[in-house]
Amino acid sequence: MGQTGGPARDADKDEIYIIKPDGSAVASFVKVRDVDPGDVVIAPPSTEVKVRWRPLIKDIAQIFGSVALGIAGVLTITK
Repeated sequence: MGQTGGPARDADKDEIYIIKPDGSAVASFVKVRDVDPGDVVIAPPSTEVKVRWRPLIKDIAQIFGSVALGIAGVLTITK
């Protein structure tokens, strides 16, 4: 797989398998097997949930800021 550039960044490296030309699939010890001509290497994308913390914190801060601004506006009008 090194000659092909390797798996994608989001590939599940624990679930890589090889499909042989006869239709059989090899899923165990893929990293130590030789890839023969005609084999297809499958590295499916990972299904693990990834949390992007910076955008999440930014969105939460904007929500709290909007709520606080709304409350301040209502309190100002009612005085």
